[in-house]
Amino acid sequence: MTKFPVDFPAFGETASASKRVSDQRVTKVLARLNAIRRAQVNQGAQLLHDAKLPSGIAGERFARAVGAVVSGADASQRQALEAAVATSVASLTDHFAADSAYPANLWLDIARRMHDGGKR
Repeated sequence: MTKFPVDFPAFGETASASKRVSDQRVTKVLARLNAIRRAQVNQGAQLLHDAKLPSGIAGERFARAVGAVVSGADASQRQALEAAVATSVASLTDHFAADSAYPANLWLDIARRMHDGGKR
């Protein structure tokens, strides 16, 4: 997610997004969430885990694989995926809060469209 479709913005940090990914940052973001949002994050992560995305994929292949999950998701699952992606985004920058739907929904919609467009 840090490189597709372009590098994730630095938002004033010196390290690239891929170098900012850490358990410590995710833990810090999760600690700020209420129990309901944490449960949604866990559900979204579980949906992605259960989809058995191929190991090591990145970029467009990763986005299309996630798009397949989004495309088949019901409203509750979509909300869980949004929570997981929003938490991921918030762990890369303080510019977005983990409960901010905008960046997550934007990315998930792009991934869904890439997947759905590839089915034609």
